[in-house]
Amino acid sequence: MYKGDIDVEDNVIAGLEALKLGLARCVEGRTNAEKLIVESDNVILVQYVNGRPEPNETTMHKLTEVFDLLKCITCAVYHIYEEANEAARDLVLSAECPNSA
Repeated sequence: MYKGDIDVEDNVIAGLEALKLGLARCVEGRTNAEKLIVESDNVILVQYVNGRPEPNETTMHKLTEVFDLLKCITCAVYHIYEEANEAARDLVLSAECPNSA
C-alpha cells in the first residue's frame, strides 16, 4: 500500500500512480520481488490493469506507465472489498508502517 502525496482528484489516477511507484520500487530491486500480488479495493483500477474496459486518454497514459513496469515483474492484480482491506489501510495511515512513502 502507498501513502504519500499524489496531487490528483481522480482516485483511479491516484491508484495508478501509487501502483506505478510501488512497481518501480520492486523493479529497482529494493524488495527483491520476482512475483507480486496486488490487491486493490478500487474495482475500476483492477479492471483497467487487467485490460477492460477501454480507459480515457488520461487514464491510458498512466496505464501505459504501469504496463511498462509490468513487463519486468510477474504480477497479478485482484479486487478486494474495502472492508477486507481495512487493516491494510489503517496500517498505512498510521505512523507505524515503515514502508509507507
